[in-house]
Amino acid sequence: MLRRLFPEDLKEKELSFTKLNLQKIEVTCHKLCNRIEERFPESGLFRISQELLLITQQTENNIRNIVKPIWWLRFFSYTCLLIFLTILGYGMFLIINNFTLGIENITELMQGVESGTNELIFIGIVAYFLFNLEGKFKRNLAIKSLHQFRSLAHVVDMHQLTKDPSVLMNNNKTISSPERTFTKFEMVRYLDYCSEILALVGKLSVVYAQNMNDERVLNNVNDIENITQNLSSKIWQKIMILDLS
Repeated sequence: MLRRLFPEDLKEKELSFTKLNLQKIEVTCHKLCNRIEERFPESGLFRISQELLLITQQTENNIRNIVKPIWWLRFFSYTCLLIFLTILGYGMFLIINNFTLGIENITELMQGVESGTNELIFIGIVAYFLFNLEGKFKRNLAIKSLHQFRSLAHVVDMHQLTKDPSVLMNNNKTISSPERTFTKFEMVRYLDYCSEILALVGKLSVVYAQNMNDERVLNNVNDIENITQNLSSKIWQKIMILDLS
């Protein structure tokens, strides 16, 4: 009865909407790149969309490397830990084997126990470092990629900076005024493309968050989302002004 009400294929379809699909994001980036090329083929925004498509493809490789275990590093960590434990065990064996019960040997026993305790603490610190080494490698890879997203968002902001709606209402120019040849329709489309690029940048950063449970990575993703949302809000204010003009 439960299988009829909740078929397995339906459950899988429902679960597929709880995570971002990187392949579909790449398809969306490719379509956006084509749309910008058809509308503004010589613009810097088109080159930004090409860069975004390239970063999306790099993100797929990075996520694959993050999810995949680093076997050589794990083997190295376990080997080092095994060597340390072997040395400690051999030392304890020598102490126990050469120990003879007597009052005069109590001091030597206490020194041996203290030395063994210090070695255990040292091995624990080394084991903690080695077993977190893989996570550090993956975290550095993710943070390096997230810095690219942050820079790309600011580059998009620089491109929309001179797209001022008031220029369409007032043609008074100065010598230093930038060249503005867009019509109202073209400016709306340009700003809308900027907003879409920022949205995709934010979604690409979330892909790292859903594949890594690391506090520093999550903080960087939150920062990028805040940046893209704030920049997109500024763009939509311009679009609203153009719609009302």
